[in-house]
Amino acid sequence: MKTWSFLQIPHPADATTRSSLYEDVLGERYSWDSTVPNHSKVQVKDLVVIVDPISVLGFSRISRMHIEVGKKERFRCPRCQSTKISARSELLPKYRCSQCKNEFNDRVSEVIDVIKYHAYYPETWHSIANLPKNLLEAAYRSKAIQHSIRELDRNVVNSILGKVFISL
Repeated sequence: MKTWSFLQIPHPADATTRSSLYEDVLGERYSWDSTVPNHSKVQVKDLVVIVDPISVLGFSRISRMHIEVGKKERFRCPRCQSTKISARSELLPKYRCSQCKNEFNDRVSEVIDVIKYHAYYPETWHSIANLPKNLLEAAYRSKAIQHSIRELDRNVVNSILGKVFISL
């Protein structure tokens, strides 16, 4: 049994309800696919701490998982084919490649086969308010801050979140 941090990216148009840019439902379900590092390591009965870019949102234990085959559209840089491209809100051209620094308006689109994962955790959900995400930094087993699924040291998380987390 492992302990994971799941990064939930808030939907920019609906920050007040903490809805997700993806298929996540806070307090109920977290979804990802086989392009995500650690995608196949998460299991039923693992503990999860849900975070957004700023805060710890809550924690729970995974009660069940649904796994299915699906498709995913992803975008690449037209010069180097990297998927590490960012949209720019004010500058033009609209996109910039983090890999080769190319700037462009039109991304290369591709549809790939993926395995989709959905972890369900509503039965033991505990919401948290006003706990900064950076308090978890000592608990992360790797420094891969760009990963949306990161393993946590359960003993360190126990010391941060306390008795309710320990009892899960």
